[in-house]
Order: sequence, then C-alpha cells, then structure tokens
Amino acid sequence: MEQILHTVVFAQIMGLYMVIMAIILLGRVRFFRDLLQSMSVQGGELMIAASFGLMLGVTLVVMHNIWVWHALVLVTIVSWYILIKSILWLAFPQHLIALTKKITAGNGYYLMVIIMGIVGILLLTVGFHPYF
Repeated sequence: MEQILHTVVFAQIMGLYMVIMAIILLGRVRFFRDLLQSMSVQGGELMIAASFGLMLGVTLVVMHNIWVWHALVLVTIVSWYILIKSILWLAFPQHLIALTKKITAGNGYYLMVIIMGIVGILLLTVGFHPYF
C-alpha cells in the first residue's frame, strides 16, 4: 500500500500521545485514579471534553476512513474509537462514569494503561517505519 502522508502523520501523533499518556498514567497512578473516581455528571468539564473528542473523532474519521488490510488501518480504528467513545460520553454520561469508576478502581486501570501503551507503540512503529 502506498504510504499516505496524513496517515503516517496521524499514526505518529496518536502513537506519541498514547505512549506519553501511558507513561504519565503509570507514573501518577494515585492522582489519576482519584481524579477518575471523583468524576461527576455535574461538572461541565466532562461535556466540554466529550464535545472536543466528538469534533476530533469526526475530523479523523472524515480524513482517514481507510479500511485496508494493512497496519495503517490502526489509525482508522483509533479514529472510530474516538468518535464512538465521544458520542457515548455525550449520550450516556452517568453510565460511562459508573463504568469508568468500576474499571479504574481495580486492576482495570493498569490493563487500560498497558493497552494504551501497546497501541501507542504499534502506531509509532507504523508511523515512523517509512523513515527507517
């Protein structure tokens, strides 16, 4: 498959973001667990963040909706994940807050961070591969 510049750039940006966030989330477990446990529907921050996520997700899906059997399909999958997750946060905030609190209270926090780190590394590998 021919490398598309914006696909490679998206992979690099998403990969760097995920790896950096995974490192920070592992380095400050107590802070982020407490932050996630204190989330509420009453705070406007949740709606603002979900709205920005929705704008980002729509933009990414419109710009990169490439379904081919290639490692770069990971960019499309992450884009759709961002879009769907943002829609769900806007439509069902109470349910997602409860789910987030349940997952992050136990070992789910570490599983979430590990998955984020692995996907980030895969995206970095795909994104920077043309330059090796």
